[in-house]
Amino acid sequence: MVVGCFIDNISAAIILTPILLPVAEGFGVDPVHFGVIITVALAIGFVTPPYGPTLFVASAISGVRLETISKSVVPFFLF
Repeated sequence: MVVGCFIDNISAAIILTPILLPVAEGFGVDPVHFGVIITVALAIGFVTPPYGPTLFVASAISGVRLETISKSVVPFFLF
């Protein structure tokens, strides 16, 4: 999730998958399950500040200030 806060999802997946997949397989995690885990973690990171381009889109569409939207996303980042 931390990487998703600073790097685009596709770039992060291309960089992290070859590094983390052998580690996950070593722990007995199925590659498909690992793909779902990394996708969801990066998606959560993609909506969190400071990068969070999804927050800017949500702010522009809804008319709600970016600070208000950022405060409502915090519980999802802390789970």
